[in-house]
Amino acid sequence: MIKEYQSLPEILCLTNALQQVWTNLVSNAIDAFPEHGVLTVSTEQAIKDNTHYAKITFEDNGEGIPQEQQDKIFELNYTTKKKRAILDLVLAYRSANKYWPSTVVG
Repeated sequence: MIKEYQSLPEILCLTNALQQVWTNLVSNAIDAFPEHGVLTVSTEQAIKDNTHYAKITFEDNGEGIPQEQQDKIFELNYTTKKKRAILDLVLAYRSANKYWPSTVVG
C-alpha cells in the first residue's frame, strides 16, 4: 500500500460511516488485485464553489472497471465476480453518497 497524504484540516464527519466506506473500498480493491497488486491512498484539499473539501482517493493497479459497466456497479445484485456479489462497492457508494453526495467514480 502506498500512502500519499497531504495535510488536511480537522473536519466534522461521521467516523463510523467513513470507516465503513473506506473498508469496503479497500476490500474491493484487494479482491480485484492482479498478482502484485498495489493500492494507493491519497488525500488532498480541494475547493469547489468556494467550499473547501477533503478529497480522498483510492486507486489500485487492477484492470479497472470498463466504462460501459460503471453505471451498473452500484446496483445491489450486479457483479462481475464469479464468487460473490459486489456488496463492498454497493455499501461504500450508498454510505458515501448519503453523507457526501459529491462521491465520484472514475
